[in-house]
Amino acid sequence: MNVSLFGNLILGAALTFCVLSIVSYLYAWGRSKGTLVWGRRFYWASALFSVGALVYLFYLFVTKHYEITYVAEYSSSDLPFHYLFSSVWAGQQGSFLLWLGWSAVLGLFMLKRLGEYEERGMFFYLLVQLFLLFILVKRSPFALSAITPADGRGLNPLLQDYWMVIHPPVMFLGFAAMAVPFALAMAALTRREYRNWVTTAFPWVNFGRMVLGTSIIMGGFWAYKVLGWGGYWGWDPVENASLMPFLGGLALTHGFLIQKNKGSLPKTNFFLAITAFLLVVYGTFLTRSGILADFSVHSFVDLGINGFLVLFLFTFIIVGYGMLLWRTREIKGPVYSGPIVNQDFNVLLMILFISLSAFMVLLGTSSPLITRLFGQPSNVEISYYVKTHLPIGIAIALLIGLSPYLFWRSATPYEKLKKALWPAVIALLCTVLTFLAGFRESIYPLFHLLTFFALFSNIAIFFRSAASRPVNSGGHLSHVGVAMLLAGFIFSSVYSQEKRLNLALGEKGEAFGYTLTYKGTEGDLKQPENALIFAVEKNGRKTEARPRFFWAEYNQGYMRKPAIQKGIMYDLYIAPINHSRATEEQEEPGVLVFGDSETKEDAFGYKISFKGFGETKMDPDGGEISITAILEVAGYGAHGVRKPAVTIKNSGERVSPPVELSNGNTVQLIDARATPRQVVLKFSGPAVVPATAAQDVVSIEISKKPFIIFVWLGTILVTIGGIISVVRRGKELPGSKLPIDLTAKEKPELQKVLVSK
Repeated sequence: MNVSLFGNLILGAALTFCVLSIVSYLYAWGRSKGTLVWGRRFYWASALFSVGALVYLFYLFVTKHYEITYVAEYSSSDLPFHYLFSSVWAGQQGSFLLWLGWSAVLGLFMLKRLGEYEERGMFFYLLVQLFLLFILVKRSPFALSAITPADGRGLNPLLQDYWMVIHPPVMFLGFAAMAVPFALAMAALTRREYRNWVTTAFPWVNFGRMVLGTSIIMGGFWAYKVLGWGGYWGWDPVENASLMPFLGGLALTHGFLIQKNKGSLPKTNFFLAITAFLLVVYGTFLTRSGILADFSVHSFVDLGINGFLVLFLFTFIIVGYGMLLWRTREIKGPVYSGPIVNQDFNVLLMILFISLSAFMVLLGTSSPLITRLFGQPSNVEISYYVKTHLPIGIAIALLIGLSPYLFWRSATPYEKLKKALWPAVIALLCTVLTFLAGFRESIYPLFHLLTFFALFSNIAIFFRSAASRPVNSGGHLSHVGVAMLLAGFIFSSVYSQEKRLNLALGEKGEAFGYTLTYKGTEGDLKQPENALIFAVEKNGRKTEARPRFFWAEYNQGYMRKPAIQKGIMYDLYIAPINHSRATEEQEEPGVLVFGDSETKEDAFGYKISFKGFGETKMDPDGGEISITAILEVAGYGAHGVRKPAVTIKNSGERVSPPVELSNGNTVQLIDARATPRQVVLKFSGPAVVPATAAQDVVSIEISKKPFIIFVWLGTILVTIGGIISVVRRGKELPGSKLPIDLTAKEKPELQKVLVSK
């Protein structure tokens, strides 16, 4: 039996047992509980084969079975063992299989924890696995290649980093976890039980949004460490696809708090539980269907699974929102009637602003689809996200800052003001100091004040809470982390400074009080992970920086990885841009790199703006991809748009037809990069003066990132706080051996008792 057939048989077995489990749970739901045990047995079998398929795919990578197309596309014989894990989930099929594997594992925990919700909850949960299996059967990762290559194509050098070994598994664990609250919400709706499901779903929501949030920052740290553009978040559709369900889960977490305390918001929480999961599916559709390929080469291209993705999305929209609409008249909870200034109202406002943030991200990410309805599709600029989220961030900082003082319900207003005094004074002092230090851009000093207030207020209550009831301190610690994250976001992005230097061998340059001396290259530019060496000196302290600059056969282009000198006050970020020898070795004089939306006033006499990517075509069978860049050109009698394209063949060969500019000058697109969004253009013709430099000269960009350490520390605190909250809510879960009573309904007496609390 060949390896392809064996792999597909494993997937087929997983699909078969998944269907049998669904049927068994459906039968147990409607008629006989005797099939419940068969539902569990079939689920165990399905989970075993699902995880087995993932393990088997990894085995094929380890044993170098290049007759499998997926293995040949994402690995090679010289790839280190630990990066073979990255290879498994580097492509679409592997990442869907990873999602399926996590989903199968979480389902085993659900069997022990769902209690009375098991048969209905598992039925809806298994529908997700069913769709994933349909996709994997349609585009199997075990498909045979027409020709077996002697070696694989290799793994993208950008993915050859430890963070890419762990970031995707964490993210897909979060995707899998967000399906659990959805399944429980659907089970509760079908049972007409609108209150108690919150207790069962609460730890799953906490777990899902904590894991998703951690994975988002992991991806951000990888981008900061590897990509060399100096940032950690670019509002790319792929990034937004994980941010949207995270925000949905965060809003749901706060909604559960109100429902547990007041009994209010039952409809809202059903809506949020369904929506948070649908945002996972919608984000998957956007980034996996190829529909945004014109606007983000970071997204995946169409593999011929769009029909399944659309069916996946609309099935759960109809099932989820349809069931909620059907039951909506029956779902009743006490109308909120408390005072405006209290903890619950504060949490309610938090839900509104988090939901508003999710909606703005959804709107921006969907803009190519929306604008397509009215003509030429277009994407929003990054400034859209900044402008919409600045007031949201300020409001959230204020709410988090006030939260600890509203927590003491029995305290008088004077006592609350007294408790807030010292955090407010310290926050004001920090704001004045940062203002005097030069951090005074626009409205941001107000943001600084509220962020510091939120930070010190929650630090105070965290220590009080941790000393008395540690298990209740998770939320406060998470708020400390969020305040640090907000501070890190503001200072490291708004006040970041950049300076470019061109240094010949032995030459010195100055940037931000540092003296940098170029000492040459570590080795040949075609040597993997080759470094440029710089001596860095400030106030007599000498260090060395080694940003990476080397030729990558995989991309047929030069890779640039920054050197980062980390500090508490700021990071010094040294990113290589170009090397004179690189141009010579390419034998391509006239090559220029354009960043996203960048305009060069003098590109060999032309003014040229890179406006984004145009049409992208993918031939999934032939393995070819064609990418188009949109350029606005002016000069030498040329005015208008030019669209050079590059076709990358399965063999790695690139075809770049020249596009006429004017007066015999042409431009070619020779490379397109996803992160950061860049295009490499080659100009030819009379306007291009051949390069004559024989010197060893490097171009680098030096950046100063103030207080970026707050971003990483804040993430760690949010994660720890999330773990504490998961543990706390997990202790509230009913035991797995609860008696199953399908006729149980919500009791009015119980509702009255809970409302009275």
